[in-house]
Amino acid sequence: MSEPQTEIAVELARLFHLVRAGAENAAVLFLENYEKLFRQIIRVHLHRRLRSIEDSSDLLQDFWESVLVAKKHQDFPSSPVALVAYLTTTAANLVRMENRKYLKYEKRNLHKEAHFAVFPTEADLT
Repeated sequence: MSEPQTEIAVELARLFHLVRAGAENAAVLFLENYEKLFRQIIRVHLHRRLRSIEDSSDLLQDFWESVLVAKKHQDFPSSPVALVAYLTTTAANLVRMENRKYLKYEKRNLHKEAHFAVFPTEADLT
């Protein structure tokens, strides 16, 4: 990583660990400073067919919950660069799971959807 990227990673890691320790002001700063970054990661990985179904804001909240709340007792990488890599991978994997849910499995498969215009009308049936 270049020098500016390393500085950003160090600041992200510092705020992240303060948030995990329970500092509310750090949580506000962390979310304000890095919301756009993680929202962009989510949007890049979200399949275009899901953009009308899944809102990136909802996925972002799921991501924050998974790394800041649900994994309270998990150890995270101590290296700032490794932490950034872990968080970006976690965000991308969360979106990949949503993509699979709607595009791969039969239950919610969007490939089965058809526009109403392709269905026969009553006149076509008689």
